[in-house]
Amino acid sequence: MYNCLLVLQKNTFWSVVFVDHRQIKQRAYSIKQFANSCELMVIHDTEDPRYHYEQVIPSFKHAFVFGLRKTKTTIVTNNRPDLIAKVKHLCDVSKPFVETLILE
Repeated sequence: MYNCLLVLQKNTFWSVVFVDHRQIKQRAYSIKQFANSCELMVIHDTEDPRYHYEQVIPSFKHAFVFGLRKTKTTIVTNNRPDLIAKVKHLCDVSKPFVETLILE
């Protein structure tokens, strides 16, 4: 499952790429590989310095960090700022509900 990136076609354009695989060194590399091959990338655990995200996330034109707890997720794109705005809106309107779930 975690090695599926090795078999993907290079010329494929993806709607969403989710980065949360086990290999620590692989995450930054995968982000670079897919940076211009997707509309939106969801990167999990962006608060963790072990993944060296600071080397790749600043290269994106648009980013949004979400996290109500210690764990952070960053959504990035180079070509769809409208999707970032929609994600921000969804996070804003769902925040009271999510906070209620966290407190329970």
